[in-house]
Parts: sequence; C-alpha cells; structure tokens
Amino acid sequence: MSNAPGGPGWWRASDGNWYPPEAMPGPPVAAQHRPPQPATWPPLAPQSQQPAWGQLMRSAPPQPKQRRGLRVAAGVILGLAVVVGVLAAVAPDPESELGGGPDANGQTVGAADLAAPWPLTIDPVVVTCYANAPSGIAVVVGGEDTVYALNASAVAFNESQALGWRPVTEVQVPGADLAPLVAAGEALCR
Repeated sequence: MSNAPGGPGWWRASDGNWYPPEAMPGPPVAAQHRPPQPATWPPLAPQSQQPAWGQLMRSAPPQPKQRRGLRVAAGVILGLAVVVGVLAAVAPDPESELGGGPDANGQTVGAADLAAPWPLTIDPVVVTCYANAPSGIAVVVGGEDTVYALNASAVAFNESQALGWRPVTEVQVPGADLAPLVAAGEALCR
C-alpha cells in the first residue's frame, strides 16, 4: 500500500490508497476476462494449426474431382491417338493388292534401258516387283491405266486374288523374250 502508484499494474482501492497488482482481490490480472470474440462459421482451427499467410498465398487451391477426371480422360484420349498414329505409320498400305505394298514403288523402264531387244508393244512401262507374293517375286508392268502380269508368280497371284491384272501376252511382241525385263523387275526387290 502507498499514496502513489509504484509501477504498472498498481491499483487504487476505495480507501484512496494504491496497492500492488498481487494484492488485488478476485482473479489475477492475467486471467481477467476478455471481451467476447465474434463467432466464425465454419469454426477456424486453433491459431497453432492455421497456416501462415505466406503459405496460403503459395499453395495452389485443391483441384475438384471433376477436373481431375477430365484430365485423366484427356490423357487417355491423347495416349490412344499416339498409339493409332504409331500403328498407322507401321501398318501395310491397305490399298496395295498384296497387303504390304510393292517392295519397290516402281521404276520407269524403256527400250533404251534394256540391253536386249524391247519385248513389248508399249514403251516405256513402270516395272514393279512384289517380293512378298506367295509364289515368289511377282513382277508386273504398268502402261497407261492397265497392269500386266509379267512372270508366272504375278499370274498365279493375280488368279488367286482376282486383282484384275491383264496377261502380258496382250502387249508382248510375238516371239520376244521377256526374261531380261523380268530380271530387271526382280532386281528392284533385291
């Protein structure tokens, strides 16, 4: 007790005297009642469990499940597109009569290119060989809009598959030897 306050926390009683904080009747000063805080909804986590402001700013918002599902679907579609693209790149040409396309895309050959007498009535022709024909290397020649089966393998394959190739005899010079032209066509497959 004193006639003047002795420091922070001293209090004046109804008798006009000043008393130290520990002499105050009732609960200690530190435990005094705080004014009520406004209620929040939903209730907040205790201060120790709440992230700091900087953490809130750096963290990404959680992705809704719907967006995750869309991303998975987009990934599956992209994966399928890649698989289809790869298969299309390695698949045989569907328009080829032999299912794998000619082993050579064809080469234009004319009388000037052959060391032997020219055996056909059309000059030049596109010679194409197919090494994957079932009966051996099939050699065909094409003139204008028609394909002619030049060797026995081409004739046999044409008959088994109904490809519409015409017999070479339609354009063969009577008595001419086809062997040099067949050899040139087979050379395309080697």
